[in-house]
Amino acid sequence: FHIILSGFRIKFIPVTNQIDGVLIREFIYTIREKTDPEAEGATVTRDGEGNIAAYKLDQVTYDLHEEKVKILLREEAGKMTTELFFLNEAGEWIQGENLTTAFENTYATELIGFPAEIRKQFNGGLYLPGTGTYSFAVLDSAQNPALDAEGNPIVLTLDMAEAADGKANFDVDVMLGEGVVIDKPATYTFYLKEVIPDGAIAHNGSGDMLNSSGGVLTDGNATPLTYGAYSALPDAEKAALSLPANVRWKMGGITYDTGTITVKVKVTLNKITYRLEPEVTYTPDPQSAGEALFSNHRTTEMITLKVQKDLTGRAFAKEETFRFEITPEGSGTPMRTEQGRKTKLTASAGENAPAVFEPLVFTIEDLGGAETKDFSYRIHEVIPSGAEARDAQGTALKDGNGDPLTYANATAEQKASADIRWYHAGIAYAADRIVKIRVSLTTEGTLQVSILRD
Repeated sequence: FHIILSGFRIKFIPVTNQIDGVLIREFIYTIREKTDPEAEGATVTRDGEGNIAAYKLDQVTYDLHEEKVKILLREEAGKMTTELFFLNEAGEWIQGENLTTAFENTYATELIGFPAEIRKQFNGGLYLPGTGTYSFAVLDSAQNPALDAEGNPIVLTLDMAEAADGKANFDVDVMLGEGVVIDKPATYTFYLKEVIPDGAIAHNGSGDMLNSSGGVLTDGNATPLTYGAYSALPDAEKAALSLPANVRWKMGGITYDTGTITVKVKVTLNKITYRLEPEVTYTPDPQSAGEALFSNHRTTEMITLKVQKDLTGRAFAKEETFRFEITPEGSGTPMRTEQGRKTKLTASAGENAPAVFEPLVFTIEDLGGAETKDFSYRIHEVIPSGAEARDAQGTALKDGNGDPLTYANATAEQKASADIRWYHAGIAYAADRIVKIRVSLTTEGTLQVSILRD
C-alpha cells in the first residue's frame, strides 16, 4: 500500500508484538501541518510550553490540530498484509482503508486585489498621445470612494505621454471595510469613474457626448456652474438646479466622460495554491473583457485653404491642371488633417476649379495655454523642372555656364527668391506666398479659426 503525505511532518512510533505465532509490526504516525516560524511575514503564537499554538502566513491561518494514524503489518508464512486505523475523538482506533483526515486552512483578508486596464480615447476612437493626464476614481458597491490599506481614496492616474495606445495597467487593492473580510469565493462589485476637474463648466449637451456643443449652464446666480461648486451642493439643491440628463462638463477644450464602468471581480479558489484569485470583467465593455474604456471629446476646429489659378494671355487647355503644395513655416506650426499628421498637403487647380486642400485641423493644445495664436504656412506652386528664370523686368537669367537658368539646376536660394519668375510653355508660375491662420479660444471654450488677410 502507499501513503502519500505532502507538506506534513510525520512522527514514526514502531511497535513489535508476537501473537499466536504471527509477527505483528505496528506503526503509529502523528500528522501535523508543517509550519516555518522563520518565514518572512509569518505570525506565530506559542503556548506556555513554547509549542506553536497558532500560525498565519500570507493571510492563511493554518490548521494545527494533530491526527494519528496506525498501520498494522502482519506476516505469516511469508505473506504480508496491512491494516489502516485512524484515532477518533473518543480515543478509539477506527479501521478502514477509505477513511480520510482533513486539515482545513482558512484564507481571510480585508483587502481585495485585482488588475485594472484603462484605455482613453478621444472623439469616438482617436488615440492622441501626449494629450494630458487623466484620473479615475475607484468606487465601492455603494458608489462611495473605495479606500486603500491606509484609508485613502483610490485614484488611478493615466498619463497619455506614457500610455501605449492610450492604455495603462493598474494593480488595485481595496479595503472592504471594518470587519469585512474575504474568506470564500464570491463576486464583488466596484465602479470606475473619470475624475472631473472642479473647474469644469456645465454645458447643455446635444445628446451625443462626443459632439456636445450645447450652451453654458448657470447656477442660481447666473454664474457658470462649475463641477466643484455642483459637487459641494446638498442633494436637495442639486435637484433644484434640474440639470439636464445629458449635461456635459467641459474644461480646457475637453468634454469629460461622465459614464460609469461597472467592475465585477469574481474571486475563485485556486485548488493548487489555496489562494483566492480575481477574475475581472467590465460593463459596459465595447472592446473586450480586459479593459475599461473612457472616451472624451477634445475641442477641434478645421479650416480649408483654397488656391485659384488664373492664366493671362490664353485659356486653359482641356483638362489642364496646376499643382500646389502647402507646408508649415516653423517647427511649432501644426500640420494635421482628419487622416493624421502630414508634412505637406497637395491639390490641383484647373479652369474654374480652385485647388482645394484637405482641411487643416487645430486642437486646444496648439494654443499652448494662450488665448490666441497665429500660424504661418507656405503655399508653393509646383514648377516644371524645365521652367526658365527671369528677373522682375522679364530678362532671362543665365547659370554659371552661360546657359538659361532652369528650375532643375537652380539653387535652393534661387528657387525661393521673390525676385525670380519662372516660365514654361508660355505660362508664368506664381511665387510662393505665406498665409497666416489665427486660432483663438472663445469664452465658451470653443475654438475659432480664421485666415488673416494681407
